[in-house]
Amino acid sequence: MVFPQNPQGWSMPPLPALPSLPRVAQVAPRFDGLYVAAGPEPGWNFYLRFFSHGSACGTTSNQSLPAVAEMLVPRPPVGGHYRIAGQQITVSSTSQHGQVDYWGELRGDGLEMRLTQRDSRHGVERFDVWQFLPLMFGSAPGVGNGRTRWGRWGRWLRTQPDNTRR
Repeated sequence: MVFPQNPQGWSMPPLPALPSLPRVAQVAPRFDGLYVAAGPEPGWNFYLRFFSHGSACGTTSNQSLPAVAEMLVPRPPVGGHYRIAGQQITVSSTSQHGQVDYWGELRGDGLEMRLTQRDSRHGVERFDVWQFLPLMFGSAPGVGNGRTRWGRWGRWLRTQPDNTRR
C-alpha cells in the first residue's frame, strides 16, 4: 500500500477508531469455603479448596465437610495451584496418590464451577458441576477463634448418613 507523501516524508493515514470490546470480568474462586461435586460412589464427594496465594488442594472423601476442610491445607505432599484468565480456570492438585488436573470455567460470582477433570493415576476423565459451600465464622484452620459454625450446611450435614466406612 502506498501512502501519500507530504513535504516531511511519508505519512500514514489516521487510524480508524476501533470498536470497543466487551470487557470480560475476572472471576476469582472463593477462598472462604470448599467447592463440592458428586463423587464416584454414593456418599463420596469431590472437594476443591482455593487459597488467595494461588494454591489449591483437592480430594475425594466420604468424611464430613469440617473434616475435609481441615485436611485440605497445602503441605507436601498434598498441594497444587490454579490459574485464572477471565472466567477460565485451570487447577492442578497433587497428593500421595497422584495428580488430578481440572479445567473449565467459574460462573457468576464464583459460586459455581463447571470443570472437566483428568485423574492421571486412573486415566479417568469426567465433567462435573461444582457448588461452593462456605466455611462460616473463622472455621478455617488457623483463623478466628477455632470454633466451627456451619449454619445451614451444618444442619444439612447432620441429616446425611454416616459414610465413614468404605
